[in-house]
Amino acid sequence: MDSSPARAQLVHSVTGRARLRVDGRSADSAFFDNLATALLAHPAVREVRSSALTGSVLILHAGEIDEIVNDAQARGLFELATAAPPARAPMQRMRASIDTLDAQIAEGTADVLSLGKLAFAGLVAAGVWQARRGYLFPASMTVFNYALKVMEWTADREPMSSQTRSRPVA
Repeated sequence: MDSSPARAQLVHSVTGRARLRVDGRSADSAFFDNLATALLAHPAVREVRSSALTGSVLILHAGEIDEIVNDAQARGLFELATAAPPARAPMQRMRASIDTLDAQIAEGTADVLSLGKLAFAGLVAAGVWQARRGYLFPASMTVFNYALKVMEWTADREPMSSQTRSRPVA
């Protein structure tokens, strides 16, 4: 058995509850039992649930998790690995790209145009086109409804006349 401290990552933490993942120790029930017992020795720890099968430890606690983790590291129970920042999900990346494009259009037109304004105009035009073709219900009414939703979304996002538009964070 390896004598060096296990490497763990804090994968989830909210007030009173934290989850650690311990690398390379899955299926080592004795390790997880000992870790749970050792963590329970800290006065702020109320309950520990460990699973050798998943390699995780759930800690229910009072106070700050940092205090518990620092104590556990000082006692050699594990070494906390620095987690890489989570990768942004595809939809978050797409949203960031849209926000950047929207900001560029607004900046280039002194806030006269934005993606929302362009989408609104396009949807109104599509609704008029559908109505002229005789498709008032449901086609053009649906498109007009979407245009109103885009207008509301755009109005919520655009600056008041005394404000400046903030640049999106990439």
